[in-house]
Amino acid sequence: MEVPETCKIVLLGKSGNGKSSLANTIFGETVFKVNHFNDKNKCVSRAETRCINGRSLTFIDTPGLFDPGKSEEDMKPEMMRCNIECAPGPHVFLIVLKVEKFTEQEQSVITRIFQHFSDDALKHAVVVFTHGDQLPEQMKIEEYVGQSRGLKDLVEKCEGRCHIFDNKYWKGNQQDDYRSNQYQVEELLNTIDTIVEENAGGHYTNAELQEMEIEIQKQEERIRKSSQNLSQEQIRKQAIGTIIKKQLDSGVEKFTEQEKQIVERFNDYFSEEALKYATVLFTHGDQLPEGQKIEDFVHQMPDTRRIVLLGKSGNGKSSLANTIFGETVFKVNHFNDKNKCVSRAETRCINGRSLTFIDTPGLFDPGKSEEDMKPEMMRCNIECAPGPHVFLIVLKVEKFTEQEQSVITRIFQHFSDDALKHAVVVFTHGDQIPEQMKIEEYVGQSRGLKDLVEKCGGRCHIFDNKYWKGNQQDDYRSNQYQVEELLNTIDTIVEENAGGHYTNAELQEMEIEIQKQEERIRKSSQNLSQDQIRKQAISTIIKKQLDSGVQFWKKCVVGLAVVTGIFAIVSAVLITSKNVPLPGSEVVKSMTKKPIMASPLVVGEEQLADTAVGEELPAVGMEQVAMATEERLQDGVEAILNYLQDLFEKMYNPFDPFQ
Repeated sequence: MEVPETCKIVLLGKSGNGKSSLANTIFGETVFKVNHFNDKNKCVSRAETRCINGRSLTFIDTPGLFDPGKSEEDMKPEMMRCNIECAPGPHVFLIVLKVEKFTEQEQSVITRIFQHFSDDALKHAVVVFTHGDQLPEQMKIEEYVGQSRGLKDLVEKCEGRCHIFDNKYWKGNQQDDYRSNQYQVEELLNTIDTIVEENAGGHYTNAELQEMEIEIQKQEERIRKSSQNLSQEQIRKQAIGTIIKKQLDSGVEKFTEQEKQIVERFNDYFSEEALKYATVLFTHGDQLPEGQKIEDFVHQMPDTRRIVLLGKSGNGKSSLANTIFGETVFKVNHFNDKNKCVSRAETRCINGRSLTFIDTPGLFDPGKSEEDMKPEMMRCNIECAPGPHVFLIVLKVEKFTEQEQSVITRIFQHFSDDALKHAVVVFTHGDQIPEQMKIEEYVGQSRGLKDLVEKCGGRCHIFDNKYWKGNQQDDYRSNQYQVEELLNTIDTIVEENAGGHYTNAELQEMEIEIQKQEERIRKSSQNLSQDQIRKQAISTIIKKQLDSGVQFWKKCVVGLAVVTGIFAIVSAVLITSKNVPLPGSEVVKSMTKKPIMASPLVVGEEQLADTAVGEELPAVGMEQVAMATEERLQDGVEAILNYLQDLFEKMYNPFDPFQ
């Protein structure tokens, strides 16, 4: 029998059944991250290899790949990713189920799995149950399976192979060996050995997997020719990485359902044979970024959705973004001064969506003057140009006063009523809402809130960034549930606006300026990606804006020094030209009657040498001393400010203003 170098094992099953945790239990360490993908439309297959009890095992995790409700179209890219990771084919399939009632939904998942992999996959399949603590005491998994016709049929098709684990409670040494993960791991590994032996060391395969293996081998050959010192394992890993990257890069502009239907109808009517004679033509060429070719546009990643957070300081904008991101990205409570805020943009991929949040701490706070708002409004425009896809108006669950109303009024004075088409009202401090009450009912109790939400197309959601983090008994009072609902609302807004974003004259002008800067960078740095060019262009414009502020401040201070010097000159002239009885005038008179010893500021080396031999120094008037003092003061102030500006330029990072 030919023993495979590594045994490839694919984990299959519905989200939440414990596939990632099962692999971690078998590996004996946390390798796969758990519960990072709650969106049924998004999963990222990953492969990890470890040596377990003398066996080299590669587990391919497929979170949510066959979840109910996921369309075939949504599955295609992830199915391809799974094929890349396990080509030329897996040796074993682990069908992961929970110890719970086997419903029609579970049956539909199983049916769908074998529609994709064919019945031949059953020769390589094992049914693995998780949540073993739910199994009645003294009962073994075979007895449990026998109580359900659906489970019994499934396990029989897999030639009776089934095992049970509990990734949470069976970690320690159990009194009952059967209810021990250590025992079950050993039993499962023996079953895997048997499957490989019964299939003569061979693996499951199909046409797609074979085609993928050919593509990987072609890529391996290219790498081998260019990098002769790499091992076969390194070459293989690099080839898979390259193909995955190609797959991601070819994600193309996301079609709406309407475009998809048109293309499908075209294929149905003319057949795929017509594609040999077809050419794709794009119109509205003025929308193509300057310097970019249509091929680059076709192969670029889907655009990120820009989301601006608006609202009064203390309403929880930064914390809301952190809750949605699932990590602390924006720092909270760094700006307590209502006249100071620093807009920041951060991008993350959340449930398959690339989201950029632009935080605007205190931008529209009451009492902030229009003049104070201008530089920060410009910074916000830079970050979200050519315009945001969505505005999140963040309010607290509290009385809606005239102060809150004034903030809302001010927001839409700046962004116009068109922004309402892109707006969602999001409430924080959800623990303040009465039990059993939903946010829509709460909104209905306030005329002001009701009017606002109606203007925003009825779109509103509620979060609690502090107390709703854990698993709540009430799904509604769960940030996880609310994040999913909000993301769906964002999708709807983008779709209703045909993928377009809000814009105005200022945002359009800013986008033109950014594109000009991009073109300069593109000419000088040809190896940068479009994303890197964009980021560098925005950074440069932000720096220019900050520099203009620094220059203005510097000129003001220098100007003050000049005025002070002029005042000193005028005072000296008045004192020396007129006998004005001012306090201290006797001292001044005595100073003007006697020669004043000059400093090196106004006297050369020869005069200094004369002092050494006792010659009298030339008399210098008060006016000359004042002028010299003023010049030295001005030079000193400018030197200090220049040093501070140089230090600022070296240290300041516009993408991390807290640094």
